[in-house]
Amino acid sequence: MRLAPNTLVVFEGPDATGKTTQIDRMARLFPDDVTVHSPSGGGPLGEAIYVMTEATRDGLQPLTRQFLHLAAHTEVYAHTVFPTLADGRGVFMDRNWWSTVAYSRGLVTDEVARWPTNGREPDLTFLFRYEYQADEHNTLDVRNTYRRFAEEYAPTTVEVPRESLIAVTEFIVTVLTGRHLVDPEGYA
Repeated sequence: MRLAPNTLVVFEGPDATGKTTQIDRMARLFPDDVTVHSPSGGGPLGEAIYVMTEATRDGLQPLTRQFLHLAAHTEVYAHTVFPTLADGRGVFMDRNWWSTVAYSRGLVTDEVARWPTNGREPDLTFLFRYEYQADEHNTLDVRNTYRRFAEEYAPTTVEVPRESLIAVTEFIVTVLTGRHLVDPEGYA
């Protein structure tokens, strides 16, 4: 399978909800498309920024950390997302600007978090809300931010049910197909 040309699909939601697991499954099901984790998937500079912010998590000022994440997001878009879409392929993205706002504790506005995207919103966002393991970062404020975005972007947001790994994968593929985001010529 492959995504329809120039399609951007984002997996969003709190930590430990299965986003990365499903992105890995999409990489196997859609081998001609690109999967990327934001903010760590933006070439050497983006990766270095991400590693540095994670390694010095407790030593950085919160605002510094957020601006470094924005720089890493910019690299993801510049080096992976935009070139892949321009090449006519699809992109599955593990996190986007929603997470920047959700985890910034009010330091980053929606407008600032969108800067790296140059206005390119996802064709579809899958919202993962249910933790498979507890995570201390998933505060009520984080959850409420995702809920707000799900309401604001309702036409292009689909909530992922809490199901088995395989059932969630099947759900994602069914939704993509139903929304005509899978290239009908892309079946092997």
